[in-house]
Amino acid sequence: MLSGGGGSFVGYTLPTELAENGNGTYSVSNITASTITILRVGIEQDPEGRAYHVTTIVTPSAVQSTTSVLE
Repeated sequence: MLSGGGGSFVGYTLPTELAENGNGTYSVSNITASTITILRVGIEQDPEGRAYHVTTIVTPSAVQSTTSVLE
């Protein structure tokens, strides 16, 4: 089991200084007591010039990431 943050994501906001860095931009959504979704749009691009998009879902028992490209 993962822990920290008092056991709930409710009320979490992404600090401004973490919203953008040399790798991309970040945001959070779908915040509930037990789940948060972290979204990253990367600076790097695929061969066709499309940005990579990473979605990470954090729950009490898992961290799952998927990667796609923005159309």
